[in-house]
Amino acid sequence: MPRQACPLFSALLNSAIMPSSAFEETFEKVTRLAATFQANEARFLSPEYQEAEARRDFIDKFFIALGWDVRTEAGLPHDQHDVIVERSDEGLHPDYSFRISGTTKFFVEAKAPCEPLDAAKPPPGSVRLRDLGPMSA
Repeated sequence: MPRQACPLFSALLNSAIMPSSAFEETFEKVTRLAATFQANEARFLSPEYQEAEARRDFIDKFFIALGWDVRTEAGLPHDQHDVIVERSDEGLHPDYSFRISGTTKFFVEAKAPCEPLDAAKPPPGSVRLRDLGPMSA
C-alpha cells in the first residue's frame, strides 16, 4: 500500500523549504513514532502511562524530527533557545514554547494520551493556555 504524506509535509516538500532528502528522513522518523504508538496503543492509552513518558517517548522526538532543537544541543544561551521546555510542576507555563529569533511563535501543552483533550473542565492544578492570557506577536 503506498504511503500518504500529510498535507503539511507535502506543502513543505513542494515549497522547497525542505529538501526532498530531509523530507523523506523526517517522514520516516514520524512514521516510526506513529507505528510505535500503534503497536503499543493499549499501554500508551492506559492511565499508568504518564505525561512525562509521552513527552520523552513521542512529543520531544516529534519536534526534533521536524528540526526543532528541543534538547538545546546547539548550546545557545537561554534567551536564544528555539524551544523553552517547562520542567517545573507549577502548572503556570505551557510545557513547550517554540521560538524563532527569540520571539515565541506557538505553545504546546503536553498531556498523557489517556487524558481527553476536549474536557470542559481541566484537571485540578492544570492551566489551559487560554487561561494564561494572550501571546504577543
